[in-house]
Amino acid sequence: MKILFVAVEVAPYAKVGGLADVAGSLPRALADLGHDVRVVMPAYGYVIENEQYEITKIRSEMLVQVNPYRLARAELYQADKNGIRHWFIDSNETFAKASKSEEVYAFGRDDYLTFTHATFEACEEENWVPDVISSHDWHTGFFPVILRETKSGVWNGVASTYTIHNLAYQGEPQLRQGDHDP
Repeated sequence: MKILFVAVEVAPYAKVGGLADVAGSLPRALADLGHDVRVVMPAYGYVIENEQYEITKIRSEMLVQVNPYRLARAELYQADKNGIRHWFIDSNETFAKASKSEEVYAFGRDDYLTFTHATFEACEEENWVPDVISSHDWHTGFFPVILRETKSGVWNGVASTYTIHNLAYQGEPQLRQGDHDP
C-alpha cells in the first residue's frame, strides 16, 4: 500500500511531544512491512535550513486553490531518511518565515487548511497518490474532510484515518487576526 502520514511534528525534525515520536517511528515500521510510506509536515524554517537533514527544494511556485476566492503559492521540500521519503510543505512562506525559533504550534487553522490543500497538490504533481492518508491531531483534521467532500478522480477510493493523540488539545483557543470564523 501507499500510505501518506501527515503530522505537524515528526522526529527527528521537529519534536514537542509524543506525536513526533509516533510520526517518526510508525512510518518506518510500516515501510519495514513493505508499504510505500511518505511523511509530510510543514516546512519550518529551522528544519529546512538545518544542513544535517539534507533537505532540498523540489518544487517552487505550486499554485494551490484553497477555496473559490483564494489562491496560494506553495513550495515542496524533500529529504530521505531511513528509507522514508519526507516532504516538507510551505505555503505563502508561512511556516518557513514564522518559525525560526523552533516554534511548531504558533499557526492558525487557515495556515493548516492551506497546508492541507498544498499537500494534495504536491501528491498530484509528484504523481504519487496514496491508498491511505493517516492524519494526526487537529492540525491535520482537514485531510479526511477535504478528501471526502471535494476530491475526485485520482482520489476516488483513497481511505483516510484520523488519530487524536492528546484530547486536551482540540484546536485554537482563540482566532488570530486574519483567521475567519466558521
